[in-house]
Amino acid sequence: MREHPHVIAGALEGHWNPAPGYAWLNPADASKEVNWKAGIETAERPHVISAAREGQWDPAPGYAWVDALDMTRGVVWSPGNGIGNLPHVIAGSQEGQWQAAPGYAWINAGDARRGVKWTPGIELREGTHVVAGPGQNQWVPALGYTWVDAHDTGQGVAWSPGTEMRRHSHVFAASAEGQWQPEAGYSWVKPQEMLAGAAWTAGIELHEGAHVVSSPEEGHWQPAPGFAWVDAQDTQKGVRWSPGLELPGQPNIRSGPLEGQWQAAPGFEWIDAQDAGRGIKWVPGQANRDHAHVIAGPSEGDWEPAPGYTWIVANDPALRVKPSAR
Repeated sequence: MREHPHVIAGALEGHWNPAPGYAWLNPADASKEVNWKAGIETAERPHVISAAREGQWDPAPGYAWVDALDMTRGVVWSPGNGIGNLPHVIAGSQEGQWQAAPGYAWINAGDARRGVKWTPGIELREGTHVVAGPGQNQWVPALGYTWVDAHDTGQGVAWSPGTEMRRHSHVFAASAEGQWQPEAGYSWVKPQEMLAGAAWTAGIELHEGAHVVSSPEEGHWQPAPGFAWVDAQDTQKGVRWSPGLELPGQPNIRSGPLEGQWQAAPGFEWIDAQDAGRGIKWVPGQANRDHAHVIAGPSEGDWEPAPGYTWIVANDPALRVKPSAR
């Protein structure tokens, strides 16, 4: 239309439309004045929209030129391309789908228009073991991993046994990748749910063969049952088997002369010599191996002189006897 630049004849006789990339200044105004408007798509060029600068065209969000030197070839969906009015939102793998950029998550999964936010812990890409850090656009190794080269993070990460789990103290990366183990003296709060963390647990051996176990007080260690410190002033010297020590919780079971051997205290015997787990019983009349001529009485813990003997002093805790007067 010569009198009105950028206005073209419509499909119906007597109707006029803005030229591609243009819009009416006032649709209700018969003046037919138009101006260039960014973001207008034309039917003749799908997924190509008017650019900010008059007369220029851009691929629609999520698309890229097939050939940047020959725009007549059109556009193609380009995964990873951003969308201008929604920062950190990129084209997904399927045409027309959008996804949060690495490190970001939807503010409201049901309303993409609300955009995304940086979310620590999201993996950069599946299998990279690199996750979003606490600061925006900061990346850190996933739990249990460290940078192969801290000065060149492009080399990726490697599993690092002994690395402490950041979210739980006293939990460390094990030797096998992806496995975790509690620190010495600790055990899992929930064995089937390692992320629940670990708690100090009495009775756990420091390491195999050490014969040193965690004590009831967190952070402290004690000799395993039957063992004693070689030097109580220098526990680094370790422990050794010590005959005669009581088994915790079983005062009438004591360490025997050989390491790892347990025996019933005087006056007791095993209920089943082949199964120590069944415990012990008091045996009236049994000789006291530590005190000659003293035998077990009828009640547990009572002692009496053997026939032909009498107490030197009645109720003597030393259990001393003498021959009876003839």
